[in-house]
Parts: sequence; C-alpha cells; structure tokens
Amino acid sequence: MSPSNKTRTVTCRMGVPARSRFPDCSRTDVARKQETQSPRPALSHCFRLTRRAGGPIVRGLEARDPLVSVTRERAGQSSIAPQKNAYFRGAKVDFPTSALLLLLCLLAVGCRQDMADQPHLEPLEASDFFPNGMASRPLVEGTVARGHLRIDKAYFEGQVDGKPVEQLPWEKVATALHLDGSPEQTRAHVLERGRERFNIFCSACHDQTGSGQGMVVQRGFPAPPTYHSDRLRAAPDGHFYDVITRGFGRMSDYADQIPPADRWAIVSYIRALQLSQHAAASELSPADRKALQAEAPAP
Repeated sequence: MSPSNKTRTVTCRMGVPARSRFPDCSRTDVARKQETQSPRPALSHCFRLTRRAGGPIVRGLEARDPLVSVTRERAGQSSIAPQKNAYFRGAKVDFPTSALLLLLCLLAVGCRQDMADQPHLEPLEASDFFPNGMASRPLVEGTVARGHLRIDKAYFEGQVDGKPVEQLPWEKVATALHLDGSPEQTRAHVLERGRERFNIFCSACHDQTGSGQGMVVQRGFPAPPTYHSDRLRAAPDGHFYDVITRGFGRMSDYADQIPPADRWAIVSYIRALQLSQHAAASELSPADRKALQAEAPAP
C-alpha cells in the first residue's frame, strides 16, 4: 500500500504526547509503561493527532483507549476495538431484590390521596351548610388562646383594681425568664436582662442614664421626662410597667415588642438607674464607701 494511504496516529492523555513523558523508550515500551502506571479504564477522552503523508496535523477529540499510545492504522479503519464495560460483566439480579422492587412498584401504584383530596372548605370561604353562609365558625364565648390566660392582673397589667402595684413581682419574673438560683442571683440576672432590653428599646429617647437626652431627642424629638425627677422616683413600679404596656403622651406602647417579663426587667433597671444617681453614702458597703472617698477631690 502506498504511503499516502497510511495514517500515523498519536494518542495523548490530557493533551500531553505519550513519547514526551518517556523520551528514551520505544513506542512499544511507552504503551507498556503506561499500562503499569495506571489502571485500565473503560473509555477515556483523549486527543488524537493525525498526520497524513505530506499533509498537515489534524487535531481531534474522541473516546479512545488511553493505554494505546502509538498506533498505525489505515485510512478509514480503526485498530482499536471498543472495550466491554467491566461493571456489567457477569452481573446477576437475585430473586429477593426483584421481588422487593416489584412490591415497591405495586405499593406506589396502590397509594391514594383520598384523605388529603377530600372535599373541604378554605378559611373565610362561603358555605351553604351554615345559616350565616360562612364556612369559618365563630369562637365559643370565653375562648382564650393558648398562653393568653392572664388571670394575674398584677403581673400582666401592673394594676390591681385600677391602681398600680407598688413592688415588682421578682419571683414571677424569674420564673417567666427560667432563672434558677438564690434570690440575689436571680435579681442580678433580671437586672442584666433589663439593662439589655432598656438599651435596645428605651435608650434612643431616654439615653442610657435615663436623663431623657437620647439620640432621637438630640435630633429634634421632644424630650421625655427624666427618671431622676422626684415625681418618677416616688412613682410605684406598676406605673412604669403600665407606661411600657399602654404608652404615655408621645410615647407609643411596646406591648407587642416587649413581653411582660422583659417589661418588669426594664422596670427593675430603671430603679437601678434612679438609685445610681441618688444613693446615700450610708446605703453603700464599706468597700464602696472607701472607694468613693478615695475618688473624691481633695478640699
């Protein structure tokens, strides 16, 4: 056969010629070295560079066996036979597996949605069944939603017979906040909770000291009264709770944003702010009194 009918094919892996990795080996040795270095996959995408006698190199991408690095083939004939897939060679399907698959198919076909697709009415939809023509039924008189049975007026409203409660219900607040420990520990946790809630919801107007000069006030909003006035220092605890719940003057209510336990925690922190500005020296501990005297300027 004339040289013009012959084709030289060089198969490369990842675009790198096979001979370039083994320059000192013959073409047959190259194929053997590649076979010992990597396992034989079923098929792989490789580049084929084809040169006809006296013609240019043609580059193409096809699925070929990567272990055959150098071949000679005639025009229109391939010397590489497709390799059989080893994964399905000798595969068997046992009877229990077939029976299980058949059972699953039967169950899937027999599953019905009659309970889910039964006739029903959407909320607020019209209905001819009831005299008023409404599908939704009114609540029974006296129905209370879960978690809203607020019999304790002093805790949930801060008032008893229309009068504000005098003292904060520490034990109920600690129970609502799931606090355990001694009374001193629970009160410390309630105060810390109140400080956090106060800085989030109240400090914008009342500032963090309670003097009523918050950032909103500094930008033109009317100033609220200071907590350190004699009137508010003498006000009962229930007054502050009622103001948080229902609002007062320009202040809107925070009943939806702040739950009852957090409202009482804020009240406890307001009392701490008032005490911080009007505490008598006799009420301090000896250590605090000594530290205060050390910080006082010399006469």
